[in-house]
Amino acid sequence: MSPVFRLTRFNQRRYNRGVAAAEVEVAYTRTDRSLLWMTNRDLCRNVALYGQSEGLAQALAAYREAAQ
Repeated sequence: MSPVFRLTRFNQRRYNRGVAAAEVEVAYTRTDRSLLWMTNRDLCRNVALYGQSEGLAQALAAYREAAQ
């Protein structure tokens, strides 16, 4: 079973400092969940490993918007 990703927030201040800015909840099972700070690269790697998901797409969109 693939993990489920959900963007919890995007921190512009962290982005401006050049560190991971997307806080993503990763649900491995119903009870096993983690909150991780992810970079754009982390997100792309997860898409390559697990395929597209709404949460990953939202996080990638937040990075694109921040870069404008």
